[in-house]
Amino acid sequence: MEEIATTTAKNIVGGLDQLLGFEPDGTSVGTKAELYNRIDEATENLTSLDVSEGWKVMDAQVSAAREGDPMRNMDASEKVLHLLSKLEAKEQFQLTEKYPKNFAQHRILETGELAGFALTLFGLGLTKRKGIYTGSRQTQKFAAQFRDAQHIEEASRCDCFMTFDQGASELATSTFAYAGFQTQTLLLKRT
Repeated sequence: MEEIATTTAKNIVGGLDQLLGFEPDGTSVGTKAELYNRIDEATENLTSLDVSEGWKVMDAQVSAAREGDPMRNMDASEKVLHLLSKLEAKEQFQLTEKYPKNFAQHRILETGELAGFALTLFGLGLTKRKGIYTGSRQTQKFAAQFRDAQHIEEASRCDCFMTFDQGASELATSTFAYAGFQTQTLLLKRT
């Protein structure tokens, strides 16, 4: 905190010197001295602040955010069940009635149905979103997620879904596991 206070004071003093040094009618020495005294007082006040407890709280929150993903150690189907458990009771009932565990093994799916389920899981937060998007960037991001969901549906007819995209890999793995498909997911690494 001392470094912040000192740097701030130097910047203010430098700015005032520049500003007050070029006043056409001049500034009295008393006014400059008074301003500098106030800056010194503010610097001392800032320096004396104890922010260590605040930093401890923030460090704990940052650590929790990094380590606190409750789905981190869950298997693919558990992740879906966890997300569904966060819904309101009515919404949870409606979704699980339409998409019970292993739903793809009990009925023939309509075209787009698995893609819609995958997109629902994305919307519920199965994968981590990076940033907040608006405007055309939001449209592009949604289109990319929709294409991922379509690819996941197409891959459900195959033995393996391969992708370079970590999020698409996680989404596909959970979608296939919960729906009851045997399709494996392979995350490729760029070299």
